Amino acid sequence: MNILGDGENFMGHARSYSHLWLWRLRYGSATAHRGKSAHYAYINGRHPVEIQYLLQVSHNRRDVDAAPLVADLAIVRHFISDDNIPEFPWALW
Repeated sequence: MNILGDGENFMGHARSYSHLWLWRLRYGSATAHRGKSAHYAYINGRHPVEIQYLLQVSHNRRDVDAAPLVADLAIVRHFISDDNIPEFPWALW
C-alpha cells in the first residue's frame, strides 16, 4: 500500500517578491533592497524570524484540465538563543 501516493515532480515557476502587504502590514525580503526595512517578523506566536525570501510558486498539473497548484511562501531564518547571549529586548513581552 502506497500511503504517499504517486506524487509529482516540481517543474513549475517561482516568482520572487521584494515586499508585500498583508492585513495592512508590510513584510519585506532581506535579500531585496526594497524589502530591507520590513524583513523581521514573528511566527508561531512570538518567535522572531528574519524573512529571507517571499515567493509565489506555481506548478501545472499532469491533467491538462486541472487548475495549476499555486502557493505563496516565505523562507525565514530563525533567531537562535543561547545561554551566553543576552535575551532579546522583546522577550519580556
